[in-house]
Amino acid sequence: MTNKCYDVLKQISLMIVPIVAFLTSISEIWGWDYGVEVCASISAFGVLLGALLNISSHQYNKIAGSEEFEGSKGDEDV
Repeated sequence: MTNKCYDVLKQISLMIVPIVAFLTSISEIWGWDYGVEVCASISAFGVLLGALLNISSHQYNKIAGSEEFEGSKGDEDV
């Protein structure tokens, strides 16, 4: 996953999904049809997206950390 793709998905998961979930959660108050189902589906999508981004971030940090460690082996002063 590219950094740009990650950043876009992160913004969607942190900003867009919660806002849409909030707006659909108030649909019950306004009497809109299927508000609860839509809100639950959007929230579930947000949880899935957050989990996938967390996995991606963990893998990236694991790879970046191992490259940093390998690159610094010869540079250390003893």
